[in-house]
Amino acid sequence: LKLISSYPTQSGNVDLLKTDSIGPCLYVANHGSWLDIPIVCTVLQPVFKFIAKGDLKNIPGIGQQLRGGKHIILDREDKRSQLKTFKDGIGWLKKGVPLMAFPEGTRSKTGRLLKFKGGMFSMARKTGVPIVPLTISHSYSVWPAYGLLPTQRGAK
Repeated sequence: LKLISSYPTQSGNVDLLKTDSIGPCLYVANHGSWLDIPIVCTVLQPVFKFIAKGDLKNIPGIGQQLRGGKHIILDREDKRSQLKTFKDGIGWLKKGVPLMAFPEGTRSKTGRLLKFKGGMFSMARKTGVPIVPLTISHSYSVWPAYGLLPTQRGAK
């Protein structure tokens, strides 16, 4: 975030998110920018697993992080992958590891909230863990989905 002079502000009980006191849960956030991932990583406690779409495993840097960190990678076109994602997610939650997902399933092309996919909420329901909503504001303005690079600096 420092490389692009973007310094997100945080509000709410953010310190609680950086501790183990919540326990296993499903964090969900809106998704409008490439910046959303590093923003989430600055807010959450260090041990959690992303649920990420399979296309990301081929992106240099991101793919290595996803595979090396044993995050959950979903091939949305493959029913077996969807079932494996569900089982892996439940497994991590039962081990006490929180999950982080963008329930829209993709970045918004307009910055507006998209319709949610339902699978991740089923994991929370099946395991009884709380769903913790996060809101990311204005990341789309700094680095829209169509941009190869940020289009403006973030606020200081």
